[in-house]
Amino acid sequence: DGVVVKLWDLVTEQVLANLKGNKGPVISIAFSPDGSTIATGSDWGDDGGACLLWSLTNGVYQSSVNLGATFSLSFSPDGKTLAAAMWYEVRLWDATTWKLRNTLKGHSGAIGEVSFLPDGHSLVSCGIDRTVRMWQWPADDPTNFVGRIIGAHLDAATHLAVSRDGSMLATGANDG
Repeated sequence: DGVVVKLWDLVTEQVLANLKGNKGPVISIAFSPDGSTIATGSDWGDDGGACLLWSLTNGVYQSSVNLGATFSLSFSPDGKTLAAAMWYEVRLWDATTWKLRNTLKGHSGAIGEVSFLPDGHSLVSCGIDRTVRMWQWPADDPTNFVGRIIGAHLDAATHLAVSRDGSMLATGANDG
């Protein structure tokens, strides 16, 4: 019960809430674009890891759903989809119903990080299999995706960042 996610007000520099629910170290956090939901992810702990979703409406911070052990989280720009890196796959969740929309498979090792691109129907991922992957699908059909390797590192690719306009990708790895 000692795992806490602190929600801060950056204007007053005060803690708004202590979100308790994850049973293992929280390694990923994502806000929905409208700020109404926060996802907190852990990949191990007393519960085996959890992705908890917190509603942030009217000053009430309620955990409602557990999507499972998670390494990395990213909301789509329109807030309709949550991508969750879960071991060797990326799961796309409907951010209204929290039903699974699709599972993107291709990495042969744990995924380090995942991020949506600004278009909302493409994302990138990197993993300990050293690969950097791009996943794309038609805007109206997330079940019809195409995944491809766009590059690789000499060792585990652990982090990535997409430029605000989606034209550049930076990746970090343990390749020295």
